[in-house]
Amino acid sequence: MIVIRIELAAKAENQAALVGYFKEEAERNKTSQGCIAYQLYQDVSETNGFLLYEEWESMESFAVYKHSEGFRKLMATVFPLLEGKPDSVYYSGEVVGP
Repeated sequence: MIVIRIELAAKAENQAALVGYFKEEAERNKTSQGCIAYQLYQDVSETNGFLLYEEWESMESFAVYKHSEGFRKLMATVFPLLEGKPDSVYYSGEVVGP
């Protein structure tokens, strides 16, 4: 399993657009083969701060998504809404507890 954590900071005027886009993307990913979880969280203390959490069955299933038209659209749509670069971490592992 691949777990991906991406910290994002939206430009203040783009918060609603960012949230709206990720809601659409999460809905699309419900049918993406290998996508286990795709959720956006908003920081309660820093309203422009967001965390995107993803789980994929394998690096191969994530790679299929990463090379899709949907992912290219995501990059083109989301990056202009951000303040600075996202901070991403990828983990490869297995669930060992509840």
